[in-house]
Amino acid sequence: MQSRSDRNPEKASQYAEVAFPIPIDFKRYKIDLESTEYQSTYTYIIPSHLLSIAQVGCRVIAPLGKSRREGVIIKRNNQTKIDISKIKLRSLIDCLEETPSFSTNMLHLTRWVAEYYLSSWGEVLAAAVPGVIRTKQKQIYKLIADAETIAEFGYQAKLQRSILDLLKEENNLTRTQISRRLRRPELTLRSPLSRLAHDKLIEVSSKFQPKTQSQYKNLVSLVHSKAETKIALQKLKNAPKQTEVLEQLLNSDQEDYPNSTLVDQTGCSLSTLRSLEKKGLICFKRKKITRNPLSLEPVVRTQPLLLNQEQNQAVSSISQSVENAENTTFLLHGITGSGKTEVYLQAIAKVLEKEKSAILLVPEISLTPQTVSHFVGRFGDLVAVLHSRLSNGERYDQWQRIRSGMAKIVIGARSAVFAPLENLGLIVIDEEHESSYKQDSTPRYHARNVAVKRSEIENCILVLGSATPALETYKLAKHSKYRLLTLTNRATKVGLPDVAIIDMRHELKSGNRTIFSQELKASIVDRLKNKQQVMLFLNRRGHSSYVFCRECGYIERCQNCDISLTFHLTRKQLICHHCAAERATVDNCPSCGSMYIRYFGLGTEKVEQQVKINFPQARVQRMDMDTTSAKDGHQKILQTFREGKIDILIGTQMIAKGLDFPNVTLVGVISADTSLNLPDFRSGERTFNLLTQVAGRSGRGSLSGNVVIQTYLPEHQSIQAAQTHDYIQFYQEEIEQRQHLKYPPFSHAASVLMRCRDEKILIENAHQLSEVFSRFQVETFIDVQIRGPAPAPLSKIKNQYRWHFLILHVDHYMLLKFLKKTLAHYTSFQPKVIDLTIDIDPINTL
Repeated sequence: MQSRSDRNPEKASQYAEVAFPIPIDFKRYKIDLESTEYQSTYTYIIPSHLLSIAQVGCRVIAPLGKSRREGVIIKRNNQTKIDISKIKLRSLIDCLEETPSFSTNMLHLTRWVAEYYLSSWGEVLAAAVPGVIRTKQKQIYKLIADAETIAEFGYQAKLQRSILDLLKEENNLTRTQISRRLRRPELTLRSPLSRLAHDKLIEVSSKFQPKTQSQYKNLVSLVHSKAETKIALQKLKNAPKQTEVLEQLLNSDQEDYPNSTLVDQTGCSLSTLRSLEKKGLICFKRKKITRNPLSLEPVVRTQPLLLNQEQNQAVSSISQSVENAENTTFLLHGITGSGKTEVYLQAIAKVLEKEKSAILLVPEISLTPQTVSHFVGRFGDLVAVLHSRLSNGERYDQWQRIRSGMAKIVIGARSAVFAPLENLGLIVIDEEHESSYKQDSTPRYHARNVAVKRSEIENCILVLGSATPALETYKLAKHSKYRLLTLTNRATKVGLPDVAIIDMRHELKSGNRTIFSQELKASIVDRLKNKQQVMLFLNRRGHSSYVFCRECGYIERCQNCDISLTFHLTRKQLICHHCAAERATVDNCPSCGSMYIRYFGLGTEKVEQQVKINFPQARVQRMDMDTTSAKDGHQKILQTFREGKIDILIGTQMIAKGLDFPNVTLVGVISADTSLNLPDFRSGERTFNLLTQVAGRSGRGSLSGNVVIQTYLPEHQSIQAAQTHDYIQFYQEEIEQRQHLKYPPFSHAASVLMRCRDEKILIENAHQLSEVFSRFQVETFIDVQIRGPAPAPLSKIKNQYRWHFLILHVDHYMLLKFLKKTLAHYTSFQPKVIDLTIDIDPINTL
């Protein structure tokens, strides 16, 4: 069946280039290294009925191969380079919106992201809007054969006959609808539906629908004044239900009354309401509802705080750049508790005075409720939030509020950097060093880099805030690429907490085999006695990190991954933290049959268990991925802790950053060594950042705080620097090592990861790719450094073996050119069973 868009294409004089969210094709680089064709754009005729609607930046439906896909128009032309005498162009099918989702600036930004991170433009465009904004495709099944034709086929299968009988009664049904009507699983319908379509008894068409839509409430209101309605009421003595409805409306202070509430309270039916409508006494209305994730938040209006000298200097510097409409990047380097949030608040207030908008990025979902409460208290309804814990409806409505201009301030995680704010004046990235700003799936962008580029395109201010800046960021500030602002004092005038480093080797020698050093245990007892709160940190969830047979050395490993299984006490299961596979615990060794199965290693569950044993009077709560999986799980735990109903909070890194609890006077780090020995050049930096951040949760109120860090490596520079809260010391030592090894920030890096289910094929291809790299290095790219190939530290995940390379070059452009050229060559003979992943500026090389 021909759609309207395919009729008379020869009359069309406009062409659209459309980008789809499909993977990058490296083979295109063989044609032209400098070409932008690799962006996977396709040319279509714009049919006459879409000429006025299908604008650049609009989402459209277009044919792609044998299917129809959603894409974005990135360019319109009066002519095309394609020889239409040889290639028949197809037409756009539909345009999904009258107002483009992507502005010119956003198209510019997303194209830059695609080029910088070696992704397709369509993949970046898809990542720039929440999934709920995009459409979902449904297949519609329609009966097209008559009874005589159906009889000729003489189907014996009962299911096929049932489908045909159903479509005779209700035509144009989706597979889900057929499944529900017949009470059969959808999977069982695929084969019979395909057979019926093949025999041309039914027709299959596609329908695109929004994944989420606006929500409306049905309301009832009086047509006349209350006085006039009371007079009319006298004439309804023989209609008791109608009388009851009118009396309910007359006694209500609400001008519009919800239908459902009225029906529940009066017991009336919809026909009763329809009768009153016909008599002209009531009318029906539909009101759009905003599903507001902030509606349950207790909001207290706040006023700007009095700033100290350093804060005032920071706000003044940022405000001056706002006043001058400069594109300036500031690094706000402030110790934990130095009042960076108040600087953000007052800087944003200056931006709003200029009738501009602002974005605040936060690294963890757990920060959002607390951060949002500060901003809603100051700016009210101007605030919108975007993060993954929102429901689909909430995310849809928040996006529409931003897009319509109702919200002027957006607070969210990494993807909020693409929020469609107009007249952007300021972007703030709190805890800018955080690794969660790096996307771990395609497109693998870093929100900090995207923010730098967006601030440049929008000519606005960027503020990067942290107590422990990324080495790359601090180096740029040291070399005057960014303006450095420092906050060296806590806003409360209470000093930084004292940090004690406990050598657990000495504890072991003295006979202490528990997870608590004597000092940490005594400190917890003291805080409980004085009604103060404690936070205990361990960046590993579960109970025991591995299960081991002491007879034969057998370790319980994941069948899909080359890692040990973690024992989870609450679920009584062994769980893989990479593929989520589960296995029941065993009493006897599966290898030798012995009973000497033991559970080793630490996790937050074991810490919780030991805390309850050692401090039975304490109110204890664990906060990790397992306890916060439900909606608002983070918020409920943190609110309970804030209210003083929890004495000891145990958690992973989600308790380490940005949280502010004045009554916390002790932070205990159960083991500081969990990330130190990872085979990753950033492991020392990651450990220092985490220890400094978690230590900063102590003593943030009027009481001074203490920190106890337990370690088997007390002499390590990351731990030594964390003890003195000395970022400069750590930076100087770490940057020297990075320079010697030519690691970032003294080079740009790319991780090339190869995966395959067949280890032999993988190894062969890793060496083939290595030969390609080496040949091009010798011939053209002599300055490139190639590390690998080698098995990845996590050598098998989800039944796929993993080998990797690390490619380094001082020039980002030359690094990309090297990758384009070599991968264009390799992918021309790459087997389909090999999966290739390119990560530019990787944060994690495991």
